[in-house]
Amino acid sequence: WGPVHFYLLDSDPHEPDGRTQDSVQAAWFKEQIGTASAPWKIVLMHHPPYSSDSHHGSNPEMQWAFTDLGVDAVFAGHAHL
Repeated sequence: WGPVHFYLLDSDPHEPDGRTQDSVQAAWFKEQIGTASAPWKIVLMHHPPYSSDSHHGSNPEMQWAFTDLGVDAVFAGHAHL
């Protein structure tokens, strides 16, 4: 979208292609972001890699090396209140 590339990742534990840094989904993402020409790269997902929420907490499987991959921001939810 203009100067921004958005990447939607499936952070659900039931994702058939996996959600770890070495999953099929991660391989797809690394390939896509590696060819991105936009100056801004944003990742969106539901389950946050890091969270201070005491009910849901962080999701270590989604703690990918986003900065090293050139991601500018990661937006997640899950803690609805």
